[in-house]
Amino acid sequence: RQELVLPVEHCLLVRPGMQAADVKVLLSHPQALGQCRRFVERCFPKAEIVAALSTAAAVEEMMARENAAAIATRRAADLYAAEILARDIQDRSDNLTRFVVLAETDHPPTGNDKTSLAFSFADDRPGLLVRALEEFSSRGINLTKVESRPTKERLGEYIFLLDLAGHRSEKTVAEALEVVEAQASFFRIFGAYPRYMESA
Repeated sequence: RQELVLPVEHCLLVRPGMQAADVKVLLSHPQALGQCRRFVERCFPKAEIVAALSTAAAVEEMMARENAAAIATRRAADLYAAEILARDIQDRSDNLTRFVVLAETDHPPTGNDKTSLAFSFADDRPGLLVRALEEFSSRGINLTKVESRPTKERLGEYIFLLDLAGHRSEKTVAEALEVVEAQASFFRIFGAYPRYMESA
């Protein structure tokens, strides 16, 4: 029921006894792969890159594969008895990752909140997404994140993930969500929670 932004140090993990020269496959969550892009390009330009659902899942899969390495945290190395070949491999020393803690019920409105949701459409027609997004824009609701992910059910079918500034119980936000839900074939609100506030 809140948004957290935490520093994350990425490491290169392998099965015990394995060397960097043995690595043919590199696994990690897409976010971690992106945060370590320069390291990956410099040290493993020919490795097959495999996206995992999480960095922990990448380490678990890596431990079951030959010639594989994973990008994850020191904690993941400890949990899976993996060996750390390199530390602090992220491109930026001030690397931060956003996490959202969700619960069965929303956090009460604070006046500085976010709401996270996902939706998709049954068909693929020009302007469907634009019309949905205009419901927020026309009400002065800022979208802080918009992502699309393949549904993996049909080629060209996507699910849209949004974070918006505001609590879903606010009148304008609730109105926009109601209209988008009516337009969508799939619609889910993950929750409303206080925005992360950076300490002074």
